[in-house]
Amino acid sequence: MVCSVKVIGIIIYLIAEYQYQYGDAVSRRAVDAVFQALFILTEIRAVLRETAPHHDLDPDTRRRMQQLCDDLEHEVSSIRKELLP
Repeated sequence: MVCSVKVIGIIIYLIAEYQYQYGDAVSRRAVDAVFQALFILTEIRAVLRETAPHHDLDPDTRRRMQQLCDDLEHEVSSIRKELLP
C-alpha cells in the first residue's frame, strides 16, 4: 500500500509539472481519478487501522476490502488510459 501512495504522489506531481511546463489542461478524468484513488487509499488505510495489529477480516470487512481494491484498480486503470495513451 505504501508503494501505491508513492505512485499516486508521483502522478500528482507529474500532472502539476505537465500543466506548468506546457500550459495544456490535463484530462479532467485523470485528475478526478487521482483524487478518487487517494480517497480509496484512505478508506483502505482506515480498515487496516481498525483491524490492527493482526488484520483479521470478518466476511463483511473482507467484501468491503475487495470492493475497495477493485475500485482502486479501476481508478489506476483510468489514470493509465488518460496519461499513458
